[in-house]
Amino acid sequence: MVVYYSMLTGIAVLLYLYSLNIISKRVKWLIYMLIILILICVSGLRYYVGTDYSQYMSNYYIYSKREFSLIEQPALNIVAQISNFIYDDYA
Repeated sequence: MVVYYSMLTGIAVLLYLYSLNIISKRVKWLIYMLIILILICVSGLRYYVGTDYSQYMSNYYIYSKREFSLIEQPALNIVAQISNFIYDDYA
């Protein structure tokens, strides 16, 4: 949880700096890229982390191969369908 709190705090500080009108467009672009880099790194380093990862991994194959439904697990169904369209892999 420390990683997530640190990430959220860091992004909040960067967003505050981004909202200031006294910094140049180049610095705003750098802050924007830094926020994206932080989000990519945290999400990329979560590979096989967590107690429910294997469950989502097996659910991905089930939801990506069946017809689209908003009744059971709608968010997971949407993500699995989009991911299956882009690249058929749970990671």
